[in-house]
Amino acid sequence: MKKRILAAGVVALVSAAALTGCAEAESPAKSSKPNAAQHTIPPIPKGTGVARLTTLSSCGTTPGTVLAKGTIVIPKGTKANPVVSVSWVDPKTSTVYTRGLATIKTDARDVSVPWTITATLPPTATPMSCVLGAVVPD
Repeated sequence: MKKRILAAGVVALVSAAALTGCAEAESPAKSSKPNAAQHTIPPIPKGTGVARLTTLSSCGTTPGTVLAKGTIVIPKGTKANPVVSVSWVDPKTSTVYTRGLATIKTDARDVSVPWTITATLPPTATPMSCVLGAVVPD
């Protein structure tokens, strides 16, 4: 009789332990800062990096509509149109709040070509850093 009670107790404990892992997890606290799951960040195309030939002359970091400006020198012999990217990033957490892309459509080569990118930063997006990139897509 004692063995049956002991066996029933062991089964009950094992079952309880197994079901504990099946319980619904508590939802995490909602953050006031957006993350990639809350909004879409456009991807940067794959290609050859040409950021060294690209400048960022200004970049707004105040929440709302922001503007980034700069120039790019497209190397001679480049057949594809380069894509300039600016990502607005929280320097403490590396959270990307938004990203803007500009495809530079010109036949000019080996000269400085201006570009502009606009984006919208949410009210919670402070402080902010602008991260410049540029690629010639494959």
